[in-house]
Amino acid sequence: HFYVVAAILKQDAVEMLLPELLVSLVMLQQEVPLLLHNVDWLQLFQPLLEALEAFNRLTPGLDKEDDEDLSWPGVNINTTNYKSLEEMTLIRKADIENHNRDGGLWILINSKVYDIQDLRCGGKEGICLAQEDLAQAPHDILATYCVGNYLDPEEEVLQSVDPGVVGSPLLDAERVLGYLLGLHAHWLAQSTPLQLVEQEVSGWLAAELLQGGLHVTTPPSPYEEKSEARSTGSTPTDPSTPQAPQIDTSPTDHVRLSEHWVNTLLSLLDQHFKQQNVYHFMRHISFAPDHPVEEVARLLLSVLVKHLALGHHAISIIEKGSVGSHAKYFTNVAKVIHQTKWKLIKMRQEQNRSYKEVCAPIIDKCRYLLYEVRPATSHECNALKHLQLLSTESRWQRIIKTVIRQRRGSKTANLQNQDIKAKKMKETDVGKEGPSRAQTSSDNSGEVPVRCESEVVLSQAIADFVTLGGDVEALRKAMYCQVERANLRKNGLQMMLQLVKRDQLIPSVKYYLLNGWLGPATPHHPLQARGKVSHCLTDIQLVTTYQKVEVLLAQAELLQWTLQSLKGL
Repeated sequence: HFYVVAAILKQDAVEMLLPELLVSLVMLQQEVPLLLHNVDWLQLFQPLLEALEAFNRLTPGLDKEDDEDLSWPGVNINTTNYKSLEEMTLIRKADIENHNRDGGLWILINSKVYDIQDLRCGGKEGICLAQEDLAQAPHDILATYCVGNYLDPEEEVLQSVDPGVVGSPLLDAERVLGYLLGLHAHWLAQSTPLQLVEQEVSGWLAAELLQGGLHVTTPPSPYEEKSEARSTGSTPTDPSTPQAPQIDTSPTDHVRLSEHWVNTLLSLLDQHFKQQNVYHFMRHISFAPDHPVEEVARLLLSVLVKHLALGHHAISIIEKGSVGSHAKYFTNVAKVIHQTKWKLIKMRQEQNRSYKEVCAPIIDKCRYLLYEVRPATSHECNALKHLQLLSTESRWQRIIKTVIRQRRGSKTANLQNQDIKAKKMKETDVGKEGPSRAQTSSDNSGEVPVRCESEVVLSQAIADFVTLGGDVEALRKAMYCQVERANLRKNGLQMMLQLVKRDQLIPSVKYYLLNGWLGPATPHHPLQARGKVSHCLTDIQLVTTYQKVEVLLAQAELLQWTLQSLKGL
């Protein structure tokens, strides 16, 4: 049937229109790299790719033709392993039945007849497959056992067709389609260039206090009222705020404090450090509770508690009614808050404006860090810094670790029993201490270590961010740009990974696919002119840890496939 279909296609416009369409898409993809990036190209073109692959696989002499196309010009390939079209005899159904009755073992797969007598018993490949599994065997193994093409008794008229002049008219179309998909995956992995809004806030793109990313990774609707998008209250605990997390019980997240608790904590810290006579200037600042400066102090305290992971210490102070041993965690916090108060007084005198006008942008920045930005200190961020997905252990390291595990596993049963008994006794003692003590111990065990080298650095960076000039709206847009860039990069890596894992693709099609993944050689577009992305996390520093890990995992799987392919050469 292949010859009949090929002859029909040669007389039809599809033979010309389909390749022209694919070539036009390639040219358009080069001029507009992120063309239709919101469309799933793999799902869109997968049926076409599978149909072309199935049809082109039926081409007589495909392997020889494909190897000739892939070989270097002037280099003759070894043709001893290929049978010419004249040698590929036409075999009828009766011939197969007679041969099998005589003790042979011919089977029919995709209109070709294979002699699998040696293949099932092992043969030179050293494999043993059931007859129903042979269709899934690698094509290069089956090709050596091909004895001819199957001829349907009802289609004997095909003998009059000259097979030497009939080839697949759509083989080049499949190759161009492979290049198109690889090129699209390449542009997705390169993702968008730095936007103008990112360049405006470039000074904060590497800030540690923003490394946690945004709580909401989708931009708000442009038709949504600003008052609905963000809270207008003076406290960081309004549960109706969309950006505020609804449940915060994990020690990795910040603990929300009510307005009353924030005021109580601020008063306790103020009294404690005044009694300790640590900061003399604290006695000289006195404002009404509803004063803008005091509102800034409350918001800044909530921001510092959140991003320094001090929520559990704050709750302990409020419940006990005294700072006590937790003073060491809040010494620098109190200092930063009161330095900010003095800075606001100075700014008001220099700008000759009211406190409300001076504090308004600072309040917006505090609410932004409190409601929209994830904590800068968390177990997720700490784990990401030590995560090594894109690395592989040497054989020597694996042997050493194996020896260490074996030695650890050879401990005597007495030591193991002692450990079990000690653990049970410890659990019993903890249970007797009561629920309050157990809760305190669980809080202490869940204490999050500070992410930066010193909490002084992070707290001072937060104070500088809220007091220095800067546009919060521009920073918000810049972070959304990085979220979109991370999603595009992940989609490009995953798309390429799904394509290269198709082992049944014709070798030349996979070659064109890899060429498209490498991208154009001529830098004629801003995405190409900026150079290849050196690392998969380039320009996406301000996305969530989960999104970063998704990109790293996709890159790691693609590199793992590359290593496995190189090992198989």
